[in-house]
Amino acid sequence: MAGTPQRPSELSASNMCLVLASTEKTQSILPADIFPTQSLLATVLIASGIVSTPAYALSLRSAKLTARDSTLSSPLFPVSPQVEYWTTATDLPDPIPLSDATFNIQNNLDSAADPYVDAPDGELSMQASYPAGSYNVTSTPLGGVSFYALGPASVNLTTAKEVTFSYSIYFPFRFQFAKGGQLPGLVGGESDIVNMGCDWASPIDRQFCFSMRPMWGADGAGVLFAYVPPEGAASLANQSLPCGTPPYSSCNGVYVTKPGSLSLFTFETGSRTTVAQRMRLNDVGAENGELELFVNGESVANLGGIVMRADDGARILGIEMQTFFGGSDSSWASPVDQDAYIADFSVAITEML
Repeated sequence: MAGTPQRPSELSASNMCLVLASTEKTQSILPADIFPTQSLLATVLIASGIVSTPAYALSLRSAKLTARDSTLSSPLFPVSPQVEYWTTATDLPDPIPLSDATFNIQNNLDSAADPYVDAPDGELSMQASYPAGSYNVTSTPLGGVSFYALGPASVNLTTAKEVTFSYSIYFPFRFQFAKGGQLPGLVGGESDIVNMGCDWASPIDRQFCFSMRPMWGADGAGVLFAYVPPEGAASLANQSLPCGTPPYSSCNGVYVTKPGSLSLFTFETGSRTTVAQRMRLNDVGAENGELELFVNGESVANLGGIVMRADDGARILGIEMQTFFGGSDSSWASPVDQDAYIADFSVAITEML
């Protein structure tokens, strides 16, 4: 059920941008061919936990970010208050079952079973299986998870100005991260979620959608990957989105930013990592949208001044429940048969439109 909590709890083929955390000796965590054919403007933030000296990444228009209380009581709900929420985490108030019915599955692109099982750590989880050689969501063999989720009808995300989405993920010991892969995230726009996924949208729809999701890179390096519209009324304002300045990032040189600071994180193996995403819509005609990523309750990436929509009809729609290796070609494939386990799915509306 939805409830009131009892405790508080930001590419086109020519405009792709990879912003990499790095030391003085630059390390490329994700290759720039991750999605070479996509025509969306994207900002990609890489935070690598394998570096051992202070790293540089991106801090965008921090003066425009909405002030937040930094006191946390649950890594799954890092922003308060929660106007409406749902959670499958059994240690939080009013949990609901981890089930297909809870997710309210739409447009299931994955014919493979996504069972709910006890993970190696004993927690009931959605099992994502990645067969050796699998990549993307259309390759053979089929791997990962791919569907869209509206969630319980009692928490209608289309009424929200700001939403958080979180979960915990368990990568077993000896999990082979290879070049990288993607994890579930929020999606929105002017199209129905049943017919639109921001990264798979038609060239026309790509003007009217936005999304954010975590990714893992080599050795489990943490990533925030976000799509925003490249065309239409929002495009001019989006020219202010950064691409980075080497050696702190890798990009095509169209966009430039100064390096700032970004906390680093790594998806660990043999233990859970809790990731939470915050998406705040811009006011129509204003450059004040926000994207933020929390890891284990700490903010590691916070972007402001973003235009995600140019029309009031564009809303946060739901969850792009996708995880897979890739990447657009077999060089991204899972090297062995392996699994990951995702649990504690939680969504909160923290501000209404």
